[in-house]
Amino acid sequence: MTLRLRTRAFRVEHATIGAALLRPYWKRYDATLADTLGWSLSIACSEREFDGESWQPEFNFERFALPVERWWDLEQLTTSVEGGTAYVVGHGPVGRTELSFGQRRGSSLQLTCRGECDVDWDDEFGRGVPYTIETRVQFEGIRVVGTSTDDDDSLRAFLQAHFQLDGLRETACEESGTPARSKEKMIAKLFLPGRVARAGRSPS
Repeated sequence: MTLRLRTRAFRVEHATIGAALLRPYWKRYDATLADTLGWSLSIACSEREFDGESWQPEFNFERFALPVERWWDLEQLTTSVEGGTAYVVGHGPVGRTELSFGQRRGSSLQLTCRGECDVDWDDEFGRGVPYTIETRVQFEGIRVVGTSTDDDDSLRAFLQAHFQLDGLRETACEESGTPARSKEKMIAKLFLPGRVARAGRSPS
């Protein structure tokens, strides 16, 4: 599992992908929230030292859409995302990045990322530095957030209106705090990866 940042290589320590779905009520506090699932991808690498400076790259992509109806539909999907951020020796933007998901094994998938990011270190590692990441990414599940009027049944129905529940196991909903400027409580429910069955194949 490796990140190649132009001529420099780093070992990928962990990579996770998941999604969140929030009731429209919460858009009054964050107008950027989408009406559908917002996916997040996080990739963190091991530390190396170059020119007396510690380099420990981390890439994050937040609230992007994916054309899937079930989580295992990620397998063999190729798409692109915009607006990520990278931390190498400082924070910088990530340009358009291609995501290519490969074979699934359990709740993890092979993933290749290709794109460019800003490092702002020197002439070689300045703006638009090409990178490639080859790793396995762990699907962590889907977090559904409602209000105090919600319960397990209503949050399940809310997710089911946007996404198929096959291959997901649910936890009981619980209170998740009260955001600043709001008197309304957040009620959250997690849907975690479960067993997946396909026609002609055993559950895995």
